[in-house]
Amino acid sequence: MRLWNIGFVIILLSFAFVVNGQVKSTQYGLELSIGKRSYHGDLGNGFFNYKQEFYPTGSLRGIYALRKNMDIVAGLSLAKTGYKKDSTRRFLSKVVGLTGALRYRLDGIIPGDWPVSPYVSIGMGFQKYSPVDSLGSSSFDVAIPMGVGVSYSPIESLELFWQMQFGYNFGDKYDKVANLTGNDHFLTSEIGMRYRFGGVKDSDGDGIPDDEDHCPHIKGRRSNHGCPRLKESAKKVFDEAVQAIHFEVDKAVIKPESYPILDKMVRVMKDHHFIQLTISGHTDADGTAAHNLDLSRRRAMAVKRYLIDKGIASDRMETAGFGEAVPIADNATEEGKALNRRVEFEIRYGK
Repeated sequence: MRLWNIGFVIILLSFAFVVNGQVKSTQYGLELSIGKRSYHGDLGNGFFNYKQEFYPTGSLRGIYALRKNMDIVAGLSLAKTGYKKDSTRRFLSKVVGLTGALRYRLDGIIPGDWPVSPYVSIGMGFQKYSPVDSLGSSSFDVAIPMGVGVSYSPIESLELFWQMQFGYNFGDKYDKVANLTGNDHFLTSEIGMRYRFGGVKDSDGDGIPDDEDHCPHIKGRRSNHGCPRLKESAKKVFDEAVQAIHFEVDKAVIKPESYPILDKMVRVMKDHHFIQLTISGHTDADGTAAHNLDLSRRRAMAVKRYLIDKGIASDRMETAGFGEAVPIADNATEEGKALNRRVEFEIRYGK
């Protein structure tokens, strides 16, 4: 079997994999792109060389989501490629390409709440070159495309993207010049759109599917599990509460001097209904370990009851007690003991 036929069979199998995935998953789709293809080879370097003619390319690809940040893509591309050094040293060819690739999204590295995702990709392709005139060469090449890109999702299921791919060719034929500067390679720059059919549900339109979004009905950030960013002033309230909440000696009774900071916590939780708390009690080392463990649990529960009485839903809070097991200061001093007698708060998001 000729190499072209082998490549064609491999790409058809890739398409079959995508189609089969469509039956079993809603995370599939299509993407369409147009762009520019540039050559680098024995005749010269066309990469970022704007004196060369514009050689267009267009692609249609199928998409299947292997995991939340990774897609497999397979598709067909049609292009022209060429280079003109002078009237005799030039070529122009039509190119038909079949390519499969893995694409990995680098979610969460763009600051702010923009639904933007950079990504990288690598794959394998098969390309058939057909010369437009006698100065080109008919050939078949295997290539490894390696790319970077960025996508923007303005609405659910739709992405607009830009990507650039460097194609490492294993052949050195289609410019009719061989073995001068190595194999011939190409660079494509594309813009396009992709659409995921049956879309993964994204109720708030923040680009994070509901099954991954801890706040599915309010736009948020992937770094916060789909919830909005919590302001530093709100976080500071919980930090201050660690040493501002006091109890009666050896009891789980909150002293009235603690009420102002607890009321601030209530306001923060009412203003940010998507946050949840883990309330952890701690003690100093006086007394037995068993007694201190029980006391720490009861004090954490006392804080939870206070917040519930002020209107915070009980299912937004969990409690734990650690007794004297996690000191933050030396229990040999009164100052250290005072620091160890505390209730800490871990902020969680949604689910």
